[in-house]
Amino acid sequence: MDTDDTPAEAEQDPAPPAAEPEPEPAPAPEPVRLEARGVAIRRRRAWLLPATSLEVVQGEVTLAVGDPDDRHALLALAVAGRLAGVEGEVVVDGAADARRLQHEVALVDVVGVTAPEPVLPVRAVVGEDLAMAGRRAWPRDVVAWLADAGLGPDVDGDAQVGDLEPVARVSLMTRLALLREPTFLVLALPERHGALPDGWWQVVADAATAGAGVLVTASPTAASHVADRADRTATIGPRPTDQEVSA
Repeated sequence: MDTDDTPAEAEQDPAPPAAEPEPEPAPAPEPVRLEARGVAIRRRRAWLLPATSLEVVQGEVTLAVGDPDDRHALLALAVAGRLAGVEGEVVVDGAADARRLQHEVALVDVVGVTAPEPVLPVRAVVGEDLAMAGRRAWPRDVVAWLADAGLGPDVDGDAQVGDLEPVARVSLMTRLALLREPTFLVLALPERHGALPDGWWQVVADAATAGAGVLVTASPTAASHVADRADRTATIGPRPTDQEVSA
């Protein structure tokens, strides 16, 4: 017999909504690529820079090898879009754009171009680069930057650049160049200060790990110690013959 005391059926909770699929992570951006295609400089019948081709990729190190002469600095200038009368072309991601090259390529301690005078105190060099990077460059800011950089006890504001231990100099100039957040760094013959290949190679490898594409040039002797660690290698040259120049 039905009675009013019969319990009502328990209401069922609605089924939970189906979980939405996790969005796929955005693909990592492709690294920026710089390519020199047959870059050469000649004056009349003399080749100042023989035709040179190479590629530098963001986050990697390219080693260009050649006899230690002016060709290293000329290659650095050409790759950075800072030299007129260059044959061949330099492209970034397939496009030739001199202004982009000048903005995105930093020349590190290139002799006759960005290398500071050896008698300059470190504090002056650091202050100038801080200012160029849009940072405050008061004396206390220079002291703070040097303390944070951890370049060693020999690298203080009063030391002269020319008196720095060779690897410390390469490291100082590389870190200062990175202040401007370039896409690429170019170091021409860092061995010229007397730094052993293992020392300056660690500096350029660290710069690549930090995200820059690095082009470093070296003599055949120095390059033989580190070539197996480079992501890419290239040769500065070979020098054309007189017949090829005439043609």
